[in-house]
Amino acid sequence: EDMQIGMKSEKGWKVKFEHDSSSPSGRSTSKGTLDPSNRGLFAFTEYLPPAQVCEVNGLSYLWELSFDTGTSTSFAPIGTDSTLTNNGELASLPKKPVGSGQAGEVTFHQGSGGLTAITNMSTGEITTTAINIGEVGTCRQSWRQIDTSDF
Repeated sequence: EDMQIGMKSEKGWKVKFEHDSSSPSGRSTSKGTLDPSNRGLFAFTEYLPPAQVCEVNGLSYLWELSFDTGTSTSFAPIGTDSTLTNNGELASLPKKPVGSGQAGEVTFHQGSGGLTAITNMSTGEITTTAINIGEVGTCRQSWRQIDTSDF
């Protein structure tokens, strides 16, 4: 929450993909998709090309971040990292590997099993990633719920 307040005075944020001098850097080649169940979050994919010129497929990652701060959230929509803690709590993962090949745009599916992020890979594979849903706040569901007492 403090970060959200601090970010209001900034002009925005950006993600710096990991890069070393011996391998190509990651890149996002598709647009982000708003998470329908976790308000304020969006997902996108990163593609990391192979290090060797003759290799065919690189690796892809699914990112889920707050569009206010550019960070993962405390309820860890795509999981936690057991090796990192933040004030005694497991740290939320900002990204998760989805497989070999280049992933396309993220699509969400809400079913009886919960929320799932679906990505089509350049290899023809379709990957699914379970998305944790945070606390759902109460919001207006219909125009009939608009408070008209101040009109």
